[in-house]
Amino acid sequence: MKNIRIFIVIVLTIVLSVAVAAAVIAGSTPITPYTYEPCEDFANIAVTFYENGANGRAFSFTTAGLYENECVVQLDPAEKEEAEPVFNARDNIILDAESSIYIVNGEYFVHRAATKDLTAGTKYFYRVGNEELDRWSEWGSFVTDDGDDDFTFLYITDPQADTNQDFDSFSETMHTAFDQHDNIEFVASMGDQVEWGPSQYQWDKFFAAIKDIIMSTTFACANGNHEIFPDIMNAHFYIPNMPDLVGIYYYAFEYGDCLFMVIDTNFMNLSSQLDFMSSVMSKSKKTWNILGMHYSMFSSGSHAEDDNVMNEKEQLVPFISQNKIDLVISGHDHNYARTYPIDAAGNVATADNKEFVDQNGYQKTVYTNPKGGIYVINRCVGTKFYGSSNRFNDYAIEKGDSETVRIPIYSTITISGNKLTYTAYEYNINTTKEITVFDCIEIIKEP
Repeated sequence: MKNIRIFIVIVLTIVLSVAVAAAVIAGSTPITPYTYEPCEDFANIAVTFYENGANGRAFSFTTAGLYENECVVQLDPAEKEEAEPVFNARDNIILDAESSIYIVNGEYFVHRAATKDLTAGTKYFYRVGNEELDRWSEWGSFVTDDGDDDFTFLYITDPQADTNQDFDSFSETMHTAFDQHDNIEFVASMGDQVEWGPSQYQWDKFFAAIKDIIMSTTFACANGNHEIFPDIMNAHFYIPNMPDLVGIYYYAFEYGDCLFMVIDTNFMNLSSQLDFMSSVMSKSKKTWNILGMHYSMFSSGSHAEDDNVMNEKEQLVPFISQNKIDLVISGHDHNYARTYPIDAAGNVATADNKEFVDQNGYQKTVYTNPKGGIYVINRCVGTKFYGSSNRFNDYAIEKGDSETVRIPIYSTITISGNKLTYTAYEYNINTTKEITVFDCIEIIKEP
């Protein structure tokens, strides 16, 4: 027995010596995963884009009157296949967060940080907290854009949640989308995240409903009429490069071979936002242009002829056509509509070619070099479904609801080289739980 113990000690000594030697050769010391008990002081954590998807991200979170200018965001760069962070590694990045007082249903601190120094095509684990007190949130992760021209994102709109049923439906629809599509790289949500923007209770419920999703990807949101105030949006989805114009929530970022622009349609005069879009498009060399907003210009809903919508249409439709914006995604009316290509005068435009291609159980409409942008509005991902009561835009709508349909729709948008594929999925949440393709188009750009 004594000889066996001696043998074990010798073996362990050799193994430990080899490990230490390897670490010395590598110029580092052995690193073990950092385990900790997450602190509940840090809430409503979100990651947004900062100018481009490859190198920039912004972070926001709240605390209940604690940690003013005492918080950081800690990032751990990792290999994509790694499942857990190593928060005590030497390559960790620490971002100091700035704090501001946020008084809505109580006094909160909003903490924000941002960086444009990330590495493209890299997985980052992150957490927020107080480094000195060693108090940290749960950890999340995201992957930066690898710069290729092939990616997919999720487009949703109008959770507009305030009841438990609303939040449960929203949560189930979102989790279903992510379960079905494991290639989603970010989420575009086109406004009305909650029913009443000044209600912090509703925001707390919103973040709780999709906590695992929102902490594992990046969100690009539009300001809706139910959020009301742009500073409320910027408190929950921070945009550090938002133009210096008080009271308007708009921005742009590049991802893959696409320029994304998101504007704030709560304001009647869009001139400053048109100037902004002209500026970013003049500098961008991307093949594709996508515009996101809340109000829909080509809807069959009750808001189709509202004064603000008609004003928006007058300013934006010529701009969209003249600047070759390929796709416009929106919300507000809680029903589905997808147009033909639309020209600068608001009429149906032509294309070099149009064909219908049978898929597995559905038909795809394929446009080659359309001579105008295509406008889409999804049904909500909550429980508030509205009717299709206005025929004003029927001439422009190629696929849409003719009545109230109480089935959520989410959409995936895939860009792959010279093709953009938009697919709208119905999720039969209250009946069969089936997911079916409701609409699908493909835009092809050829010389």
